[in-house]
Amino acid sequence: MSEATVQARLVDALAPLVAEGSVLVNDHNTPKATSRERSPWLIIETADGVRAETPNFANVVVVYEPYITLLVFPRGAATEAAFLHGFQALRQRVVAALMATGDVETVETVGGLAVYFNTNGLFQRLKARVVEYEV
Repeated sequence: MSEATVQARLVDALAPLVAEGSVLVNDHNTPKATSRERSPWLIIETADGVRAETPNFANVVVVYEPYITLLVFPRGAATEAAFLHGFQALRQRVVAALMATGDVETVETVGGLAVYFNTNGLFQRLKARVVEYEV
């Protein structure tokens, strides 16, 4: 597996959770844009953590630790509590989808919920541990 394969698997796992085109892969070179109208957004950031390990001193495994950022803007006249509940429900679905891929061993939050710059949108980063045994 390569980072491109990891990205593709994560996109495939997450795409059904949001509107078409609302899963972005951030390659840190190509500018990405989000809009309130197409919220929520899931942004996959790879190349942030990669390492090779030899857990049994014979076979090499590669561990990728991509970030998945959840970005949600409020819609309509939803109360703050309803908006937060919707964010938490999306986060639960994202974690379940990632764990169901078969290659993801763990998913954890990286920092708490935060306001997205000067908007009233919320974002949070998750980190997935993706292990490849066929190196």
